[in-house]
Amino acid sequence: MDSLINTVNLPYNTNIVRIGKKLMRILIVRLSALGDVLQTLPVLGILKATYPDSQIGWLVEADAAPLIEGHALIDQIHISQRKRWSRLLLKPWCWGVVLSEFQALRRDIQRAHYDAAIDFQGLLKSALTLFVTAVPKRIGFACAREGASVFYTHRVPLAKDFFDPAIPILDHFKVLIGALGKPVQEALTPAPLPITPHQKPLIVIAPATLWNSKHWPVENWISLIEQVLQQTDVDIAFIGTSQDMALNQSILAGLTASDRLLNLTGKTSLIELQALLQQASLVIGPDSAPLHIAGALGHAALIGLYGPTGYRRSPPPGEGPRTFFSSEGTLPCQPCDKALCPLGTTECMTRIEPDTVLQEVLKALTIPA
Repeated sequence: MDSLINTVNLPYNTNIVRIGKKLMRILIVRLSALGDVLQTLPVLGILKATYPDSQIGWLVEADAAPLIEGHALIDQIHISQRKRWSRLLLKPWCWGVVLSEFQALRRDIQRAHYDAAIDFQGLLKSALTLFVTAVPKRIGFACAREGASVFYTHRVPLAKDFFDPAIPILDHFKVLIGALGKPVQEALTPAPLPITPHQKPLIVIAPATLWNSKHWPVENWISLIEQVLQQTDVDIAFIGTSQDMALNQSILAGLTASDRLLNLTGKTSLIELQALLQQASLVIGPDSAPLHIAGALGHAALIGLYGPTGYRRSPPPGEGPRTFFSSEGTLPCQPCDKALCPLGTTECMTRIEPDTVLQEVLKALTIPA
């Protein structure tokens, strides 16, 4: 292992390991979830700007793979069936299938002959998978959770708290990229999802997330949407997975019936969701995958309703008009990064007023595409 220590030009000062300047094959490891994969997209442009001749692969789980398939800056995608394997491991007679499929993934990665891999996930599942693939230089955060750092050949310390809400997570990712050995270059252009956008007068509403603490009250959604229907002529589409049906139905049930309301909950694949979002003039939702997908597409204006998570630390990727509502700085408990409100109030979400959001909706709809 190369032990040369140098100071690298990074967003903040720190001493980290340099492991060479002639890397040509780099593997990105970010398995899941959808929003996290989207948060990692900007590193593609940074890697290409820093290492213009590099070949980049991405190790990702099957559920998130459609988000990056066909991306112009990715040379090869390696798909992990981790969730499927976890189910099959409950059946001893399927263990051989799991072993065979995992070995096939391992061989697929080894055939690419990567010089280094960067674990942007920083969890046991990503670090252990990377370790088994035997990429010679495995880079990750020294502070990685679940003991993941034991599986890295190069552990990169951070001078700042990884969960500091004032520091964009991309700044931490740049520290990992800097460990490859060259001063990190900013991307010349964003790395959007591989879809060509076009405009349609449509607002996409994505109310649901996996965290109950991120949910905006149903009555607030109803108040906002009723006013939008009254004051504009746009169509409104509801999106989400089949698990989000009950929440979205409860909102729709409180609205005046209108042929301008479209319920697509549970009806879109990832590719279809991207096609829908590329037509949107505006996307509204809490900190969740649809908001991040829309940001990565770089077409629609965004309104993000942030409660327990920090809007500065995990904003949607990409560029474009966006407004964030947040209790950060006004509530001492925020951001708490908790899936369930420790106080049982979810005040960080309930204090976001529909009338205030409405004003931003009306402003956003006047922004030319």
